[in-house]
Amino acid sequence: MKTMLVIIVIIGVLPGVQALECLHQCVDFHETSDDSLRDLLKTWIWNWWGCDGAVSCAEGMDECASILVSYKIDGIAAGISGDEKVFISQVERMCSSSAVDTNSLGCDQTRSTMESFGGFFQDVKCKTIETCSTDFCNTAMPN
Repeated sequence: MKTMLVIIVIIGVLPGVQALECLHQCVDFHETSDDSLRDLLKTWIWNWWGCDGAVSCAEGMDECASILVSYKIDGIAAGISGDEKVFISQVERMCSSSAVDTNSLGCDQTRSTMESFGGFFQDVKCKTIETCSTDFCNTAMPN
């Protein structure tokens, strides 16, 4: 009888244990200093990395996080005439772990990726703007 009770309790508890759901590996465009580039970036970023739904985080990932990344690119590289630099900022969203410093992990990885493009991305800045631990909670945009 005790064995049967234990099995019933375990079966009743297991479906209730679910992975945290976060916006993950996606980017929300935030702003740019060039109006003509704004719509293009919104469309391009949304089509490739848009945040259109939450995913179940992997085991050990117990937080959702958002980091703000800002950088400059040459206007000519962005298809804009002139020698001006274009400022861009975007919010990257991900599953994370409370055991890891999100600012270091997310930002270090982003900086490393951007640096691998040579001098294309300039003045890269990054900071964590949000960590949270409830489903679909990493939706904040910076002010």
